[in-house]
Amino acid sequence: MAVKGGTVTFDFKGDATNLNKTISNVTNGITGSFKVATKAVTIASSAIVGMGGYALKVGSDFEAGMSEVSAISGATGAELQALKNKAMEMGRTTKFSATESAEALKYMAMAGWKTTEMTDGLAGIMNLAAASGEDLATTSDIVTDALTAFGMKASKSAHFADILATASSNSNTNVAMMGETFKYAASVAGSLGYSAEDTALAIGLMANAGIKASQAGTSLRSIMSRIATNTNGARDAMEELGITVVNSDGTMREFGSVISDLREKFKGLSAEEQANYAKTIAGQEGLSGFLAIANSGDADFNKLSAAIANCDGTAEKMAKTMNDNLPGQITLLKSNVESLGLAFSQKLEGPAKNAVKGVNGAVTELSQAFEKKGVTGLATELGTQLAKGITSISSELPKFVDLGVKVVNSLAQGLSKNMPAISKGVSDMLVSLANGITQMMPTILNALISGLVSVVEQLVPQLPTIAQNLINGLLQVGDTLVQQLPTLIPKIVQGIIGLLQVFNQNIDKFLLMGAKLILGLVQGLIASIPDILANLPTIIMAILNFFSLSKLLSAGVTLIKGLANGLIHGIPHIIANIPKIAGSIVNGIKNGTINSIRDVGKMLIQGLWSGISDLTGWIIGKIKGFGSSVLKAIKGIFGIHSPSKEFAWIGKMNILGLEKGMDDMKGDVQATFDDLVNLSPTMLASASNSYNPNVNVVVNNSFEQDPLGDMVQKQKTFSGGSKNDFNFGMGVSS
Repeated sequence: MAVKGGTVTFDFKGDATNLNKTISNVTNGITGSFKVATKAVTIASSAIVGMGGYALKVGSDFEAGMSEVSAISGATGAELQALKNKAMEMGRTTKFSATESAEALKYMAMAGWKTTEMTDGLAGIMNLAAASGEDLATTSDIVTDALTAFGMKASKSAHFADILATASSNSNTNVAMMGETFKYAASVAGSLGYSAEDTALAIGLMANAGIKASQAGTSLRSIMSRIATNTNGARDAMEELGITVVNSDGTMREFGSVISDLREKFKGLSAEEQANYAKTIAGQEGLSGFLAIANSGDADFNKLSAAIANCDGTAEKMAKTMNDNLPGQITLLKSNVESLGLAFSQKLEGPAKNAVKGVNGAVTELSQAFEKKGVTGLATELGTQLAKGITSISSELPKFVDLGVKVVNSLAQGLSKNMPAISKGVSDMLVSLANGITQMMPTILNALISGLVSVVEQLVPQLPTIAQNLINGLLQVGDTLVQQLPTLIPKIVQGIIGLLQVFNQNIDKFLLMGAKLILGLVQGLIASIPDILANLPTIIMAILNFFSLSKLLSAGVTLIKGLANGLIHGIPHIIANIPKIAGSIVNGIKNGTINSIRDVGKMLIQGLWSGISDLTGWIIGKIKGFGSSVLKAIKGIFGIHSPSKEFAWIGKMNILGLEKGMDDMKGDVQATFDDLVNLSPTMLASASNSYNPNVNVVVNNSFEQDPLGDMVQKQKTFSGGSKNDFNFGMGVSS
């Protein structure tokens, strides 16, 4: 392919197939490249949108903070931009974000600092906050107040921060407590011309003796005030000790020199003299603080004074040390991310601000249109504003797309440029990981094997003991069970006998309940006679259909088969339990409760007949009345006044159906009786003996089959023996 004069020329040979193939390849290549580029731009755009949202949030918070600074300090235009730049610089280079820097600038503005003072002093305050661990706002408040009290320029804020950082790190106090002390003593010290260094030295010496914060401030203020004004002879007492307080020109001598002389003079005094001089010089309010300064040890004094004299750079050094750890680096990372967001927001601030202004203008136009022309005017104006919005978006959209393309290009260039280093890093990481695993493997395996050997060594000697304990436990359980069986079994038998006795005692109640149930059923039927009569034709036809002969015979055969199967499977159980039943009867005869076996049958028949006899009269009466009512109702429904032809026809049909059903079911009936006849005598004997080995069953069968297929069992003889011997015979004949 060659490009000439802005045209594309394809060189091909052969037929149109090659041309089509060439065009297809070029088209696919262009399409694929376009898809890749589109995806890259889409990903980059999504990242930009996400970053844009974060940037706008960060930018709005920062702008809000700087607006407060502008309102308090009066800085605008270039001055405000200088403050913004300084705050963003601190956000990039310290642990504090640009938004937090704006908060510190606010406190400086509240202290009356000008723009230059704020830009000069911000670094020192932020270093002190980072070194001390205090929040930026509190530190800014302490530094600005103290610098004002001592008459120090804002440009000295870094030096003052170094003083506080040094004093707090070389004595038993911190920046917050020193700030509390300065609240009480800084203004007095500043008015007397005492330096921040000497005041910090006195604060540190008192802190080492446990006098801190507001207590130290109260004591120091009292000492300085009494010496300066000679309250109650305080200055006279100092001069009596040989300590010069005022210079020849009337200015106050350096407080550090006064402290040095005081310490030396007090060394030669007795405890009583020290107490008297301290009360005179410092008064009751400053007594403890004065004694702490005067009696401070040489080591503490020399260490602290030397450190304060060489304090420059201490705050920055301490800040770096405080951040030289993982939490500190994470904090720096957060600050840097916010700085990136602010830089990004500056690119978006103009378009975003214009977009918001446009929306505000559109809302104003919509409100005015609605007020003037109502809904019609609102709809018309809405269309206009939508068109303007789409036009505005269309004009800005290429900028975002172009930005996305630039990001992708920059990313690709960066990856390409650093690919050797990336590849080497990945390779080194994998090699190190493999080497580490290889080196660790013997140790891990040795540890596992050692642990397993240790477990086995400890377990093996204990195995005989464990096994013996297990066997002993099982034997104890078995012995206990064997010992309890003679007691347990009679109790179980007694429980069963008790249940039978309770059942026997309540048999009359069960019969009475049965009678009541029958009575209730009959009463319910009588009460339902009107409904039954009203639907009698339907009922009769349903009954006739339900009780059709074929269905009855089928159900009967099924029932007979089920009964036969149940008897076949139940015979072994019955045979196995015959000795027990017979034994119970024999015992009853021996005990006198039963005179003979015939008495058992007699008692059962008498009880049954007695129950039936009691109900006979009542049942007959009910049946007569019910039958009479039903007969009358049927005659009334069908208009029957004499023997009915309709019922004669129904009877005839039923007889024919019965004959047909019997003929159809003859085969099923024959098969059922064949199953009963073919029952294996050997199987019966085997099943019976398996249930009770003490019972021997001998079955002698002799069967005949008549021409109709009916089975006739002539005789079966069973014999068996048990604890109570007995013999009996059973004969069945046709």
